[in-house]
Amino acid sequence: MRKNCLPHIKQIGKNRYEFRKRMPRDSGHTGEFKRRIRAKDMAALAQAYAGVLSEYEQVCAGEIDRLKIKPSHGAGPSARLVPVLPPSMPKTLADAAHLNRIRAIMEGATGIPFDRFPLTELRREHARATRDRMAGRLKANGERISAGTVFRGMTILNAMINHALLEFNLTDTCRNPFRGLSVDKDVLASDRRDSLPDHVVEGMRGRLSDDLRIIWRLLEGTGCRVAEVTGVRCEDVVVDGDWPHLIIKGHSGRRLKTASSERLVPLVGDALEAAREAVTGVNVSQPSPYLFPRYVRYRGPEAASATLMKHLRGLTSDKRHVVHSLRHRMKDRLRLAGVPKEIQDVILGHASASVGETYGSRFALLRVSAEAIQRRDSAQSVQRREYPGSRRNDLLRQRQGHPDRFSVLAEKLDYPA
Repeated sequence: MRKNCLPHIKQIGKNRYEFRKRMPRDSGHTGEFKRRIRAKDMAALAQAYAGVLSEYEQVCAGEIDRLKIKPSHGAGPSARLVPVLPPSMPKTLADAAHLNRIRAIMEGATGIPFDRFPLTELRREHARATRDRMAGRLKANGERISAGTVFRGMTILNAMINHALLEFNLTDTCRNPFRGLSVDKDVLASDRRDSLPDHVVEGMRGRLSDDLRIIWRLLEGTGCRVAEVTGVRCEDVVVDGDWPHLIIKGHSGRRLKTASSERLVPLVGDALEAAREAVTGVNVSQPSPYLFPRYVRYRGPEAASATLMKHLRGLTSDKRHVVHSLRHRMKDRLRLAGVPKEIQDVILGHASASVGETYGSRFALLRVSAEAIQRRDSAQSVQRREYPGSRRNDLLRQRQGHPDRFSVLAEKLDYPA
């Protein structure tokens, strides 16, 4: 993505930009002037920007009524002033957060815009209507969205309302109607991911090329999330020394999912070779601080994941098999190698229940993690055998602890021993 150099402009999507600038104090207005622009190239953006800036200056000078701003310059009908509410006015859902897609779903379910919806009037029926509307949405292929997507949306809204009630001192005035709102647990269980079988992983290597092939190999060998790999910087890749590793931490081009996601991830075996290939292939003529610059943009990780999924669906139609299944595969392999849970959590970036695990040097954890992955690679790989059906993980655990019992059970169920 080519970075624009126009002040007060932010790219929010493909060919979509947003102009935001606060109103000056002497204008008599409060809040921000906000306008969205569509432009195919920088020349069109510059032309539209000049018109929007002129409109902003006219509003500041009082030449245009702020309530009668007409869209122009390729912008949609979203030009508006966003007021800053004085403390005496009731806090609304719009003050809680800007949620984009989830906000649109909830406004459609309740029929009330966020900026006209006082938090004190939020009721359980509004929460149920939002959940049901979200559950009824369809994907591009006509299928309903998964229960897991609905559950995550409800989790976000629940956290948003909790935070708003606390920050606006409303915890004694009203309750959060999203708290404890149920989503069908049986449906959620059917949405759980499964580890990818060996033939799918190897088949993906044969289908991919260039950056995507390297990204896939890094995902497979490290257990990282897609955004953690696509947003890695060149300076965060250490391929020399005793313990090569990736430095996973937040920066301006990519935020992390959780605080525990910040970690050092060992590079061992093919993952190390993939990292070296990526560093060697950095374009010297057009230097970038990022290892995969084409994906460091708005929804870049989603674009990489979507492309990988298209290739993945050419190898497996099992809905439990997705790109994220590589993290489940890493978890299985670490378990089968006998790696302690606290080290598994360090490698995968999961939060540990023990406060003591946060003590000590990161490099000590790196060494232990690297040795654990080496032990994983050298151990007899039980996961190379495919066990169809819902009993797969149970069979793996039984084989690990009770090989004789596993053989008898496998023979009864006609599974490979």
